[in-house]
Amino acid sequence: MPRTRRGIRYAPAVSDDDLLPLDDPEVYRALGDMLIAITEAEKLLGRVHTLAVGIGAYGMLEHLDSELFWKVRAAGDHLRDILDVERVHGGYT
Repeated sequence: MPRTRRGIRYAPAVSDDDLLPLDDPEVYRALGDMLIAITEAEKLLGRVHTLAVGIGAYGMLEHLDSELFWKVRAAGDHLRDILDVERVHGGYT
């Protein structure tokens, strides 16, 4: 039975191999939604970085240049591997 915490339902943990092949449309849709959200997060982090450089907020850059951006990017790349899509400038194939 799925656990709940703060109104969020948590499914039992599964390995990536258990997700493949993506026969379940709901799992496929959820992974796609996750990829969209992570891609947006990457764009937003890049935008904040650009704005910080523009105004000389170098203290902010110390936080943005930390592991946060790279963890978000790695998560996106991991999802792209599962969904078998490639990162392409301007879109995905």
